[in-house]
Amino acid sequence: MTETNLKDRSYSPISFLYYTFHPKKGSIISKEGREIFMEPRLKDFFHILLLNKDDVVSREELMDFVWKDAVVTEDSISKAASDLRKFLAKNNINGVALTTITKMGYQLKLLQITPPLKNQIFSQRKLFRVAAYGFGFILMLIIIIRALRYEQ
Repeated sequence: MTETNLKDRSYSPISFLYYTFHPKKGSIISKEGREIFMEPRLKDFFHILLLNKDDVVSREELMDFVWKDAVVTEDSISKAASDLRKFLAKNNINGVALTTITKMGYQLKLLQITPPLKNQIFSQRKLFRVAAYGFGFILMLIIIIRALRYEQ
């Protein structure tokens, strides 16, 4: 296990994937400007894991960083990890994997994902528009063919 940045409590923003984490505000901001706020416990839990991404952060270090002088059980750490996973999934923050390392702690990994492009949304709209025009064209053909048959 490598030495973690437990003492680094700098509150400067941290960029990761397509987001920026603001530890002081306790929020994650996407490149599009959408801001999602975290509760203080999750903010601190995510902060230490992000400072030490790819390294294992021990349960003791998590207790010291997140709960400071409060007395908590190891179940509190497990609950925080579960809540963080749910928070990330609920808010569509993709590419962040939180792994439990048995008997040691937790490890945060950032996965390579494709960026959420506006062009992808635009091309979906364009595809829908083309399909709608195609449907309209076929409907007009059916009406014309029926009209021609009716005249005969």
